[in-house]
Amino acid sequence: MRVLIILADLGILFVGSKLLGLLKLPKHLIFWYSLNPFIIIEYTGNLHFEPLMLFFLITSIYLLFKNKWLWSSVTMACAVSVKLIPLLFIPLLYQWFVKRSLLTKEGLRGLLKLSTYTLILLLVNFILFAPFLSATMQQNYSDSVGLWFRVFEFNPSFYYIFREIGYLFRGYNEIAVIGKIIPILTIVFLISISLFRKNNSPIQLITAFLFGLSFYYFTSTTIHPWYLGTLLLLSIFTKYRFPLIWTCVIILSYAAYSYVPYRENPWWLLLEYSIVYGTLCYELFLKPKHHKTIS
Repeated sequence: MRVLIILADLGILFVGSKLLGLLKLPKHLIFWYSLNPFIIIEYTGNLHFEPLMLFFLITSIYLLFKNKWLWSSVTMACAVSVKLIPLLFIPLLYQWFVKRSLLTKEGLRGLLKLSTYTLILLLVNFILFAPFLSATMQQNYSDSVGLWFRVFEFNPSFYYIFREIGYLFRGYNEIAVIGKIIPILTIVFLISISLFRKNNSPIQLITAFLFGLSFYYFTSTTIHPWYLGTLLLLSIFTKYRFPLIWTCVIILSYAAYSYVPYRENPWWLLLEYSIVYGTLCYELFLKPKHHKTIS
């Protein structure tokens, strides 16, 4: 298992440097991912399989920008088969494929390409999951996803604020309700930035991926440290560095395991997210526009 993860990380190093070259960005930026102690500890050390998903994801993005969108859909399907997270990016591809009004031939042709891309992704995933399909597997899978949204709580930010408001007005934990609202909010946000934000250049598209996933994590009930690898990898192709800062401070969440049973300290959470949101606000609103952001 560890060899597979190391090979995937080497693949990310190779394809990531090629993508940086394609985008005319410094190739050494890939080392913000590959040499990050957080990445080494959580993935190679603790055997979380995000690198396999990230290798397929970054390969899919590279192939898409090389106009090999059919192969891009296949590799994106492989990424989804490892982790479901890349499914969040599919709506954001709308402007990449549909560059003209749907009333034009070019627009309809683009919509057809996007539809084909999505159908290939679904078909490949069906083939990959086919050996495991059963009523039991389907039930267990849906139950697992349900638990993730409506039962598990670890290291969130806005969710704990929403939960405290629920305690104040209802007197009990509202996770069952909030857990149902979070996916809806995420879908609305993804559709909004896919339609109303420019995502038709490579860096604009990756930036949309970054903020779409960030929104999901900011509102989620559960943020384990190893989730951040996707944000970190995407960020090196953009001007934003708040995911890099997050990988440095999310170690504060480990303090919960110093108690038996584990118990989160709200002051550590406040410190962690004050730094993360402070960095994000600085990059969005305060950083000088002429400042060199890619270094």
